[in-house]
Amino acid sequence: MGVRIDAPLVGPLTTDSYPELCANGAQCGYYQSAPFHPAMGLSVSIPLAPRLRLRFDPVYQRVGISAASYAFEYQSTVNSSLGEVVVEASSTANRWQFPALVEAELLRHFRFGIGPAVSLLTGTEGVAKRIDPFFGTSTYVDRYSFPVSRQAIAGAAAALEFPFRFGNVTLAPELRYKRWFDKHYGGNWMMDEFTGGVAIRFSR
Repeated sequence: MGVRIDAPLVGPLTTDSYPELCANGAQCGYYQSAPFHPAMGLSVSIPLAPRLRLRFDPVYQRVGISAASYAFEYQSTVNSSLGEVVVEASSTANRWQFPALVEAELLRHFRFGIGPAVSLLTGTEGVAKRIDPFFGTSTYVDRYSFPVSRQAIAGAAAALEFPFRFGNVTLAPELRYKRWFDKHYGGNWMMDEFTGGVAIRFSR
């Protein structure tokens, strides 16, 4: 049993941004971003038979996506003052992953694992702020910019682990691929996800 940390390489969220021409030829548009947060948790490896193990890697990850849109508006009529309106929206959630892998030791420092995985979202929040030069700034709850399709989704995972043992300590770098059967965040969620990680496990 030990601890692990995973860094996202591809996914889990994808973003979409596009510019467009606003009034007077100025470039406005809609711009999304999603930070790459690491996942941290436990790693448990249980021997089943010679060269065969069952591995559990429950981890926690903070996920979210944000967007900013820009547009011009007149104060009241076409002949009135012209100003730029900015709307900033963001959605965040706690993500819990529960993969269970059956792992075969093909070589001394090479293991291949495959098995089911579950991803669960909790604490989903959406906030939007509108900055208007004529009507001031307002903040409100946003439940529509980034709809959550499912609180829990299932998938399949495959991993390549490269363990090195030093006494009672095992250091195990890993590459992992996950294919999800559904989406958390509407069209912004990727069905394919790649991560790179490392586990430190302690044995008796």
